[in-house]
Amino acid sequence: MRHAGPHFNNELNTKLEKGEKWEGQFVNKRKDGSLLYEKASIVPVFLQGKLVNYIALKLDITEYIEKNKQLAQAASVFENTEEAIIITDAQGKLISINSAFTTIYGYSLHEVKGKSLEFLHSGIQDKSFYKNLWNQLVEHGIWKGKLINKTKDGELIPLWSTIKKITNSKGDVVNYTAVQTDLREIETSQAKADYLAYHDSLTGLANRINFEEYLQHALVISKREKAILAVLFIDLDRFKVINDTLGHDIGDEVLKIVASRLQNTLRESDFISRWGGDEFVVILENLASSDDAAVAALKIIQNLQKPLYINKHTLLTTASIGIALYPQNGEDSQTLIKHADSAMYLAKESGKNNFRFYTKELSQNIRHKLNIDMALRNALKNNEFTMLFQPQYLLTTKKIYSAEALIRWHSPLLGTVPPDKFIPIAEENGVITELGYFVFEESCKALKQIQQADIFMQHIAVNVSSLQFKEANLLKNFLDIANKHNVKPSEIEIEITERFIMEHTQANMNILHSFRDHGFKISIDDFGTGYSSMSYLKQLPADTIKIDKSFVDDIVQGSSDNVIIEAIIALSKTLGYMIVAEGIETQKQEEFLTQANCDLGQGYLFSRPVTCKEIIEKFSKG
Repeated sequence: MRHAGPHFNNELNTKLEKGEKWEGQFVNKRKDGSLLYEKASIVPVFLQGKLVNYIALKLDITEYIEKNKQLAQAASVFENTEEAIIITDAQGKLISINSAFTTIYGYSLHEVKGKSLEFLHSGIQDKSFYKNLWNQLVEHGIWKGKLINKTKDGELIPLWSTIKKITNSKGDVVNYTAVQTDLREIETSQAKADYLAYHDSLTGLANRINFEEYLQHALVISKREKAILAVLFIDLDRFKVINDTLGHDIGDEVLKIVASRLQNTLRESDFISRWGGDEFVVILENLASSDDAAVAALKIIQNLQKPLYINKHTLLTTASIGIALYPQNGEDSQTLIKHADSAMYLAKESGKNNFRFYTKELSQNIRHKLNIDMALRNALKNNEFTMLFQPQYLLTTKKIYSAEALIRWHSPLLGTVPPDKFIPIAEENGVITELGYFVFEESCKALKQIQQADIFMQHIAVNVSSLQFKEANLLKNFLDIANKHNVKPSEIEIEITERFIMEHTQANMNILHSFRDHGFKISIDDFGTGYSSMSYLKQLPADTIKIDKSFVDDIVQGSSDNVIIEAIIALSKTLGYMIVAEGIETQKQEEFLTQANCDLGQGYLFSRPVTCKEIIEKFSKG
């Protein structure tokens, strides 16, 4: 910047006297006394070699100069402040940091540029925390709060952070900025006092005050997220005996080991507290279903019943656990705590070393489902499944025509478990795929044995879960198994439910077309129980329609379902489908279906589900 002074004037005059153009900047005063910054060019004008005039061009650069000053000040603050400053683009990718960021975290700009800030996350704060943060940022444009982040060296540090959303004139997000204050020194001075106020001095777990405050907060989040939360009340079954017999020192060691086992058993995000004595209370958040609480309780029971080795003593203690669920068993903290406590006493009364839900019926159902889940995983390996086959017969001649393959499970632990109980669980835990191949292969074996006994058997119907169709090599694997047992694909009818048709229609239609192209027959089971059945009937890549038992049950009463049955049969016949009515148990049902022109029947009137050997004994011509 040039200011008017002797040196300045000499330079200007010297250039002009030489006939040269002069360029520079002036600082002048306006009438009101404010400074005016000007950029000027002064050009000599010559006429016939003689200097006759000067032309001066001036541009007001005051605003430019002021903004440069502001930028210089901002840059100085940016680099010299003790707070870490982070700037990201609209997608949350880091574009700039200051030197304080490098001091606190240990990263240079080169190392982090273009990264999402997730690399700073410590894992202490879960996904729901960050989801809530971003919701507030998007809605209000600013978020303030405490973060626990991780440095380059892996150290966890607390920071007070202010994050802002920066938008342009159109309201579009262009940047996010974060200013973070290192709280380590501040928190160190408060840590001991806070720790004693909110933690159990023996085990280091949260105390009751801490628990109740946390639960209040967790319930607010669960309500907003419409998530399931569980409170687990845990009481040691034999602790009093150990404490009274071996003394409080041994008792304290037991409590420390129990606290450690709870921490190792549960997720880092789960909240564990000790209320004094041998009472521990846990909060489980973001559960997909009540099953998750049952799984956690079972793991706790299994880990706590392992022997404890303390001062040459081998000790055994078990736990009784009561579970209360939000929102089913209460929507406030006091109700949930009371109900979890009540459920814990129910667990003690029913033999200890187990868990109970607050609702007795729910507890029984969940435990039974969990038992099925666990038993299913080894059932196939232990040869616990058997196959039965229910004959399908021609209604006009009363002769066997085909059969439906039905799997049965008898567990040494659970007894006989109905398919409608274990099939959905097998679909949930993935066992259904292995089970499906077992059913398919056993059906191929049975069909061959029946045909070799000189019994006419057009085909055998095999139920296939919609989940199994997601396997890329299912068709090839089925073809390989059929070929292994010398069974033609045309002798296998793949039975699917109507729901399979209704879900992802085009993709599922393509799958069915692929199976039919290789010779397999397709049967639609439970027909009529879905919606818009008649409207898409003509589009189905199927060979057989099975009328659901619920319609057949009402035939004797002459209900309106009879009209539906007649309509399904009439339309199916027109389109060239075979019709099977399942669940025929009376002569009147059979007569009605025969008169309605139904092709095949299946039910107790003709035959219950029987073994392959029984089919051969009953229907062999010999």
